[in-house]
Amino acid sequence: MPRATPVTSERQAELERTLRWHFPRLHRELLPGNPFPDPHLAVAGHLRVLLCDHKYPPVLLTYAKARGIPLVVYAPSIKPSTKGGRILAAWFTHVASWEPVPDSRLVPMDAEAYLNRPIGVIAPSNAYTPREIITWVANTEGVTHFNYTERKSPVHRKLTDVPEHLRSMLMQIGIWTLQAIEHVVPKEPPLVYAQSPARA
Repeated sequence: MPRATPVTSERQAELERTLRWHFPRLHRELLPGNPFPDPHLAVAGHLRVLLCDHKYPPVLLTYAKARGIPLVVYAPSIKPSTKGGRILAAWFTHVASWEPVPDSRLVPMDAEAYLNRPIGVIAPSNAYTPREIITWVANTEGVTHFNYTERKSPVHRKLTDVPEHLRSMLMQIGIWTLQAIEHVVPKEPPLVYAQSPARA
């Protein structure tokens, strides 16, 4: 396995500036009372850049690794259904948390591993991962490519039949991401928070 290229101090400073730019914008989309329609679409766009980008290293994960700060997600641990399995649909109320949730089935896992592990199943052998949800929504419905064609994964088409569940998953991962940024970015200068719509 090739060794990762070390992040230079200039590159680390650039990653930090990018995190500081995304933080208030992601925070704004997650605020209760957000006046914008479908804020989960914008959330997916932020998450794609911060957690899932393939063209460029994902900003948050790359920055945390460069600073030697582990990122942990408390998330459900489920096995993908196998051929001939009987699970037709399975998902959890909680799919991502920064801290343990009492009386839940959430277990701690590394953030990078979390992105590739199933968090739900639509039909036998159609498990879906956080990475798939983020990229599906950002690439086919959201701000990244804004693709109106029918070229969606069958699982994504099924998930769009339950929009509240899809929004909830993205919002939870978004809240976890905000907390992760707060955790890895130095306290000085302080991060800028978006103003609550109620006070705007």
